Amino acid sequence: MKNSQRAFFCENCGGRVRASASTCPRCGASFAGVRCPGCGYRGQEKDFLRGCPSCGYQGAPRGKPEKTLFLPRWVWTAAVCLLSAFLVLSLVLLLRRV
Repeated sequence: MKNSQRAFFCENCGGRVRASASTCPRCGASFAGVRCPGCGYRGQEKDFLRGCPSCGYQGAPRGKPEKTLFLPRWVWTAAVCLLSAFLVLSLVLLLRRV
């Protein structure tokens, strides 16, 4: 997981925190390490570079879905079908002229 995709949250208030922060800017709680929201494993940030070393968790905390830039599969399927139909119709019309 890329560094820009990882998100860290304060256990005390739930506020978003920089990975390098030693205290929460929102509530002032201090951090001794990182805790996995999936299994509760605690460790240093470097231990979590590829997700939780204990359970493999890599997602955002529950209740905060990750945003995606991609369209749903049905949109792509519909677009490909429409494009294919347009190309077939164009080819038929072109062959009629010949």
